[in-house]
Amino acid sequence: MKQTERRIQGILLSLLVGIIFIYPGVGEGLAEDVSPGSARPSVVVRETTPGGEGSVQEDHQVLATVDGVPLLSWQAKAMVSYGAARDVTSAVDMWIDIRLKLAAARERKLEESREARFILDLYRDYFLSGRLLTTALEKEVPPVDEAGARQRYEEQKKRYERPFTASVRHITVQRRDLARAIVEKARQDPNLIETLYERYHTRKEANKGMLNNVSRERLVRELGEETVTAVEASKAGAILGPLVGARGFEVVQVLAVNPAHKVEFEKVKKGIISQMQRAALTEHQQKILDEIRARATIVRLDKPATGEKPSTGPAGESKKPGAGSSGKTP
Repeated sequence: MKQTERRIQGILLSLLVGIIFIYPGVGEGLAEDVSPGSARPSVVVRETTPGGEGSVQEDHQVLATVDGVPLLSWQAKAMVSYGAARDVTSAVDMWIDIRLKLAAARERKLEESREARFILDLYRDYFLSGRLLTTALEKEVPPVDEAGARQRYEEQKKRYERPFTASVRHITVQRRDLARAIVEKARQDPNLIETLYERYHTRKEANKGMLNNVSRERLVRELGEETVTAVEASKAGAILGPLVGARGFEVVQVLAVNPAHKVEFEKVKKGIISQMQRAALTEHQQKILDEIRARATIVRLDKPATGEKPSTGPAGESKKPGAGSSGKTP
């Protein structure tokens, strides 16, 4: 769900970058009008020239112009910081492309309908109430420290426990002496294991005897306790057998052994802090929205759900007690 929201925000952000060129004053120096009857825009790209280090002059360096409308350094950096462009160079490319397409849109008077004006305003409000508000609220949430993260790690320590797993290839036969002969051949040339499987394995399987990254419980079901105990004590590359298995005598090629272990705090610390910070931000956002909703008067006159009347009271209150409607917007 969060990934879908981020994709939607990215799309709307790109649209917003276009919007700021349509409305004068939304972005300083970005929205000088180009009259509908003007000639096709000509592009002038200027190289950055040295300015005062870290100064206002540096922020106001002109990076490009289209028909005299400039793109300043701070504006290109804003496009990058808000995710509209990868870097300053791509920001300049994107800005030029938008200015050219904007001229074509204005020639066709696309922004003059009430629907277009409404949607453009809505995109602007969406960005203001979404990305910009979230950025501001992030600064209001205290940072999670290492002590808090470690406490969470200890509270959820089972989450960081990793059980034993192994990857093996096995050959099942019904005679111990045959299993012993297969082991000798496989140890002489481990690359023969697939050929030996095809020739000797009791019953052919789609996985050709491969068990990849499986739990101890499954290994016991497939190969028997004696075989699994031998696998646990071995290392990758070992050829084991003959072993008493669940369905006969087993020859086992060990591909990987991952002993049970607990992931160390240092390896997950960054993720825990990030997760806790996001949770704190979500809680803070909800608190702010609940406070605003409690103060707001929300009137809904669209079609209500069956058995409900339109809400006309303050947010969070139904029109009449017992009416069956909370009065809250969904």
